[in-house]
Amino acid sequence: MEPIPFSEIVGEFLRLVPKGSEVLRELPDEVRSEFEQWSTGVDLYDFLSRAFMRPVLLPELFADHPDDELLKGSFAFIEGLALSEDEYVQGALNFEVYDQFLRGKRILGRADSLLRPVAREGLNSLLANTYGVWGGVDEALATFNWD
Repeated sequence: MEPIPFSEIVGEFLRLVPKGSEVLRELPDEVRSEFEQWSTGVDLYDFLSRAFMRPVLLPELFADHPDDELLKGSFAFIEGLALSEDEYVQGALNFEVYDQFLRGKRILGRADSLLRPVAREGLNSLLANTYGVWGGVDEALATFNWD
C-alpha cells in the first residue's frame, strides 16, 4: 500500500470504499461538490466525519453482520492515509478516525482486528499520548470505562 496523496483522497475513497459514491450522492449539494472538486483547501476533518466515519465505517463496526468487503476497503483507505507524512492528515486521522474507535468496546475491538500496521501504530500512539494508555488496545479494552 502506498500513501494517499492529499490531492487524491476523494479518488482513493471512491476506489477503495464500496459505498463511497453512494454516500457522496446523499450529501447536500454544496458539501458534495466541495468534496468532489477536492483541493488543498478542503477540510479533511469534515470529509472524514461526514463522508466516511458517520455514514460508512461506524455503522459497519456496530453491525451484527458487517459487510466484509466494505470493512476491507475502509481499512485499506485508513492505512493509505496513515502512510502519509502530512501532519494535517495525521491530525485528522487522530480526531476523526482513531478517536471514534473509542466510542465503545465492540468498535475498538473490531477496529483493532482490522487495522493494518501503520494505522495500528497511529491508534496506539493516540492511546499513549492522549489517554496515557501505554499498553495499546488491550490495555484500553481492559481499563476504559465502557458504559
